[in-house]
Amino acid sequence: MVYLNSIDSFTEAAQKLYKDDPVNTRYSMKFDRSGCNVVLRVTDDKTCVSYRTTEASDMRRVEKLNTLFLFMCAEKEYNEEEVEQHNQQKQQQQQAQSAAQKRKPQTQGQGKKKKK
Repeated sequence: MVYLNSIDSFTEAAQKLYKDDPVNTRYSMKFDRSGCNVVLRVTDDKTCVSYRTTEASDMRRVEKLNTLFLFMCAEKEYNEEEVEQHNQQKQQQQQAQSAAQKRKPQTQGQGKKKKK
């Protein structure tokens, strides 16, 4: 099996495969814990496009690709701007959640004692 070298070329080839035959195209993602490999595969039973990575920096792009495929499968016509807007909103929500987790609220009984 041939693996593409970059996630950008894989994304372009995967989108082309899906646009050519959306009914028969399948997308799969496999994670191998022992080698920390992520393997992405898109096939339409005639052509198979694969990408493998061990880089943590590629995970954001993999997540974007997953979102893109979800949008393409769920809607008859998808808009790439909507997908990008969805990704930005999700990233903002994650940042807000992480900021909220950093701020620990004080529970009753902690802090300074009041003087009487």
